[in-house]
Amino acid sequence: MDTPTPGEWKVDAAASRLGFTARLLGVIKVTGSFGEFGGSAHIAADVTRSSASGTIASSSVTTGHDARDRHLRSRQFLSARRHPSISFRTSSVGSTASAGRWAVGGELTVRGVTQPIVVNVTVDAADTSRVRLAGEASIDRSLFGVGRAMPIVGRTVKIDLDVTLIPA
Repeated sequence: MDTPTPGEWKVDAAASRLGFTARLLGVIKVTGSFGEFGGSAHIAADVTRSSASGTIASSSVTTGHDARDRHLRSRQFLSARRHPSISFRTSSVGSTASAGRWAVGGELTVRGVTQPIVVNVTVDAADTSRVRLAGEASIDRSLFGVGRAMPIVGRTVKIDLDVTLIPA
């Protein structure tokens, strides 16, 4: 895969998707996404010296089910009124054995609680006008205080990213 052109980039939200999957009762997959988000990246010639950050509007969560979406925005889950943003900032970018694949370490803040995570990122396409990235990570929602008293919802939430970057 092509290596991204070094420089300053920003998220093209209209061409990107931030999604998640959780399990209900251990068997039912509940999928959703966030509709309002943004971010930026500095891509260095030595990709391991790159950095990125992003912010998501907590209230923009959607699963296609209005009652569930209201519950996810409530104090029991994302507490969107008190904590309107979810944020991520890189702390490291490590290359893997495959070209165009990186383990991106960083800090994710949800409900005012910051925890380290690793996002496995793959470059799907790159040229001077656009970079397409796919990423995935898993988090333990209970570490962020999300849905503490909800044992019917699995603790592991899988995060799926399809992000397009354009020159800043």
